Amino acid sequence: MYLPYLRNRTNEVFAVLESAPVTAAQRLVLPLFNLVDEGAYFPARLQKIAAATQPVGLIINTAPRTTWASLAGLVASIQAVHPGMVFPAFEISDATTHADVSWFATQFVGLSTILVHRTPPAFAGLDTVIRGLALPPLHVASVAAAPSVGLIAAPSLGAAIMVDAFDRQVVNGAYPVRSVFANHAYDYSILGFNGFSDFGTVGDYFRKGGGQASHVALHLTEPSGD
Repeated sequence: MYLPYLRNRTNEVFAVLESAPVTAAQRLVLPLFNLVDEGAYFPARLQKIAAATQPVGLIINTAPRTTWASLAGLVASIQAVHPGMVFPAFEISDATTHADVSWFATQFVGLSTILVHRTPPAFAGLDTVIRGLALPPLHVASVAAAPSVGLIAAPSLGAAIMVDAFDRQVVNGAYPVRSVFANHAYDYSILGFNGFSDFGTVGDYFRKGGGQASHVALHLTEPSGD
């Protein structure tokens, strides 16, 4: 399974919506949305994605803390009409607390969930929180966090490896003609994972806003013969 890590910006949301007629039927793609903000238009667009039977993961805690409750309500409203199309997700990083992940587990105790591990947890007791869920979660782990995920003593739906494979340059003019983009698309199962995850062309770097471009770079990927 492929779990692209996206932001809920207009271009990425529409990319998921427009590709849904193909990806939904294959059931091999499950986009993860990092919620940069709740956004005025995102709830309606998410409803359309769910109506197209394209499942997605919604990372609740990447949005401002004040919106978590309303996002939980959004998940509930979509589940009521399109059950199983939105997977509540929670991102674990150095800043995550036991109270944060416990809130998530309480809110979505009866749903299939996704835990995105950016770093090993900085708190004790994650195993206990996971065992409190009615359904085992799917784990998506960065290369740095993958060893700690393997040590979690709790039921699991499986695990995917997350790689920031794009060699981002400061300016587009600095990109070489060819470069290696290795995201484990062809070897994740050999490595013991059930899927893989990567980022868009900005890699794991995102900044709101923007400015006039000095260069335009066209990024194409193709399988390596090696």
